[in-house]
Amino acid sequence: MTGDPERDRLEDMAARIRNAGGPSAAETPEAAEERARTARASRPAIDFVAAVVACVGLGWFVDYKFDTAPWCAVGGIFVGFAIGMLNMWRAMSKQIDAERKGN
Repeated sequence: MTGDPERDRLEDMAARIRNAGGPSAAETPEAAEERARTARASRPAIDFVAAVVACVGLGWFVDYKFDTAPWCAVGGIFVGFAIGMLNMWRAMSKQIDAERKGN
């Protein structure tokens, strides 16, 4: 305690913030590996959804600009699906090759 109530309040708040996170630095190797596996598994799905959303959005924009609704947005669904599948195939192939080299 410094005698200054404002400084004491700030120091108390800083101590509570430091303690709120818990023991994050003591992450076990198993927890880190689980987190890495989850990230590797979710990336192809996120890439797939992003490709479809981006292509549909681009198609919608073209429809809006050239008054061709809904044909470019529908085409964007198919193009996005194809791009998403290609990205998933590449990511999974890379992962399978890495696992084969590791064994």
